[in-house]
Amino acid sequence: MYSLGLRKDLWKGKGDLTLNADNPFSSYVKLTNDFDTGQSVSTNTTYVYNRGVRAAFSYRFGKLENKPSRPKRSIRNDDQKAGDSGNGQGGN
Repeated sequence: MYSLGLRKDLWKGKGDLTLNADNPFSSYVKLTNDFDTGQSVSTNTTYVYNRGVRAAFSYRFGKLENKPSRPKRSIRNDDQKAGDSGNGQGGN
């Protein structure tokens, strides 16, 4: 099995056109299985048709620039007040 493909960039890289062909020079693959039990012989021949053509078009909208992502917020644990013992018990 084999494939061929072509791709053409359009509009300064904003779009492209792709054409792919699978097994363009053979119409099928022949698979043969022989099963011999000693008393009888069975032969199974299967033809797998797997020729195909695909076409695709893609277009990229917007600006074509990679900006660094903004920094993620960190979790701050500042709910404990200054001077508090932090043992979670109320009272004096």
